[in-house]
Amino acid sequence: MTNFFKRFVSMLMVAVMCIASNTTVFAAEIDDDVIVTETTTIPDNAQLIKFELNAGEMVNVSLDTDGNMSVYGSLSGYNKKTFSGNHTSFTVNVSGDSSVGCGMTLKATSPDNSAFGYVSVKKPNSDEYYKNSLYLDCLEEKFVQIYFAKGGVWTIDASNWYNPANSVSIEVWIYA
Repeated sequence: MTNFFKRFVSMLMVAVMCIASNTTVFAAEIDDDVIVTETTTIPDNAQLIKFELNAGEMVNVSLDTDGNMSVYGSLSGYNKKTFSGNHTSFTVNVSGDSSVGCGMTLKATSPDNSAFGYVSVKKPNSDEYYKNSLYLDCLEEKFVQIYFAKGGVWTIDASNWYNPANSVSIEVWIYA
């Protein structure tokens, strides 16, 4: 008798819920004829920050305190050097300036992936080192954060390379 009572109450509750519930809960349609119009008020002290595409590159843009658009910066440069022996030096021509954080990626490759050594990065058009003696091997790329980077000629010095295959390529990307 108890099972019969439980079944009956369950069926009764299901029937009540089906009848009492709104049919739009199961399937709602949007009427195409309805046009929603809203007016949004933007406060006077609002600051707009957006990104714009400039010649295929992303440029960070924002409003300064006077409401004028200002560009944070765009920076780009790349070079690759293949050498034999244990030392080389080459340059990376970097265009643009940036007042925000930038990045530099260094990558070394050799035929047998066994080369390793140290890379030093000189600041643009200077004898001052930005990063000195960064360890680099062929097993991973090295990412370095750069702050307030400037365009110009960056010098890359690779030294003390262990190079059993007698051929190493070093690639450098500088970007913002």
